[in-house]
Amino acid sequence: MTSGLLKLIALILMTIDHIGEFIPNSPIWFKYLGRLSAPIFFFAAAEGIYHSRDRKKYLLRMYIASVLMAVAESVCWHLSGTFINNNIFASILFGTTLVYILEEYRENKPKRNTLLLLFIGWQIVSSVFCMWFNNAGPIDYSIARIIYTALGNYLFAAEGALYLTLAIVIFYLCRDNKKRLVVVFTVYCAVFFALTVLKVPTYAFEVICRLGVNRGVAEILIQLPAEILGFEVSSNVFGASFYELAFERYYQWMMIFALPIIVAYNGKRGKYPKWLFYTYYPLHLFALAALSAIL
Repeated sequence: MTSGLLKLIALILMTIDHIGEFIPNSPIWFKYLGRLSAPIFFFAAAEGIYHSRDRKKYLLRMYIASVLMAVAESVCWHLSGTFINNNIFASILFGTTLVYILEEYRENKPKRNTLLLLFIGWQIVSSVFCMWFNNAGPIDYSIARIIYTALGNYLFAAEGALYLTLAIVIFYLCRDNKKRLVVVFTVYCAVFFALTVLKVPTYAFEVICRLGVNRGVAEILIQLPAEILGFEVSSNVFGASFYELAFERYYQWMMIFALPIIVAYNGKRGKYPKWLFYTYYPLHLFALAALSAIL
């Protein structure tokens, strides 16, 4: 299966997912199918940045796409009253930037490590600014999103949990060994299942609090890292059934079913219009947002 076909499959699955997101009373299995789209796109992104003849140009293109998407979100909000909180370009930019640093400087570990620290440091500094800006006074959130995206901040601009986007790095590291890819991605999904459906962070938080650890310290040790990665720490899961947690609230673990499609990749590019994703992604979201406003 070529990368072009992979992207087309992901595009179809993404569309089904977004229909389930925007159109009222859509069957929940639309969302189930949609869980397969992000891993396939992230795999394609890892392959794309690795094989790109000009990685800096690739990242610049993704950065411009993410900022334009944020602007388009704001326009859609002011015209229709429907806010589109979807910007996969920002997510891909974050993951592929990490891949760029790892690949470009793999023979120069001191520089690679310095750049990684600088990149992570910028995410922290820009996140602090974004938090301050959010609390500075009444702001138009859609305009604020443009600023956050232009800053290249992941937590306030990108779509999806940080843990999900790190899959791009996993796919890059496992690109030459399909057996390793199957094992590592399966473990990755199992950890995600444990942290969401089994609510390990929530139970860990409760346990250390009952052991006498100060609640503020527990928030720093458990809640803050969990929420940065995109995992909820909340007592409202107590009493919820396994079915409710696994199939109604936290079903992102179903991304594991994208694995057979990913491992079918044959290493060939195939035919796929270069700008299809960049144009189709915002246009189909606007169309669904408009339809949602009407319905």
